[in-house]
Amino acid sequence: MEELKSWDWQYGQTPEFTYDLERVFPWGRVTLQLRSKHGVVLDCAPIVSDLKNPQLNADHCLHELASSLVGQRYGFFQFGQPSGQSEAQGTIRQDLEAWIVNETS
Repeated sequence: MEELKSWDWQYGQTPEFTYDLERVFPWGRVTLQLRSKHGVVLDCAPIVSDLKNPQLNADHCLHELASSLVGQRYGFFQFGQPSGQSEAQGTIRQDLEAWIVNETS
C-alpha cells in the first residue's frame, strides 16, 4: 500500500496532460496553463488580465513564477526566492504560490 502513496505511482507514470487553472484575485484575473508528462511540468503559460493596478507588475511576478515551475515535479513545487520585489509584489507572489499549491496538491 505504501507504493500507492508514492509520487512515482501517483504522478510519475501519467500521460501528457494540460491543466488549466483560473482565479480572480483582488488585484486581477489569472489564468495558468500547466502542461505535464510523466509528472514533470513541461510548460507553464501564464496570463494576467483585468489588473486593478498595473504598477504592481503582477504579470511579471506570474511569469517569473511560471518559469520556475518548468522541469519540476507536478504537485511538489519548490518556489525560489523572488528577485527584488516590493511588499505588494511579495503579497501577490504569496497569493499565487498558495493558489498553485492548493490547486495541484
